[in-house]
Amino acid sequence: MNQPVDSKTVTGRRKLQFATIEDVLADAEQLASGPCRQLGNWSLGEIYDHLAKALDSATDDNQFAPPLLFKIIGRLMKKRFLGETLTPGFKMPVKMEPIFMPESGVDDQEGLSRLRRSIERFQAATLPDRSPMLGKMTRDQWHAFHCRHAEMHLSFLVPGNSPR
Repeated sequence: MNQPVDSKTVTGRRKLQFATIEDVLADAEQLASGPCRQLGNWSLGEIYDHLAKALDSATDDNQFAPPLLFKIIGRLMKKRFLGETLTPGFKMPVKMEPIFMPESGVDDQEGLSRLRRSIERFQAATLPDRSPMLGKMTRDQWHAFHCRHAEMHLSFLVPGNSPR
């Protein structure tokens, strides 16, 4: 088993900027269509599964209870979280893992299928007016947040088959 990668220090990541959730799906489908180099700890399928679970948490209004410190930081940094690609290296609290951690070893095509379904549901859903961490949210803000989240995770996947 490989040692986990410190995602804060990974070099060679792609610079991404998604304007819409459709852009996220287009990039995910492109990555799934050919060889892809994984720079981080999660496989293509695991990243897709995690992104799907994050979208589902908003669609299903799955209100996890983040620690108070996360709520304070989230509200103070909301503008940044919605406008800039998220910074890698976030350590997910154990209580959030059942909601957001990807299924270990999920197949790439199954992960892509889950992501497609979650995006379809997200686009059609009435989204909650609050995020447990970021506070009041409009539909456009929910979309922006999920684009920023996807930019960060998908940046660890590079088309091609050259070694790490």
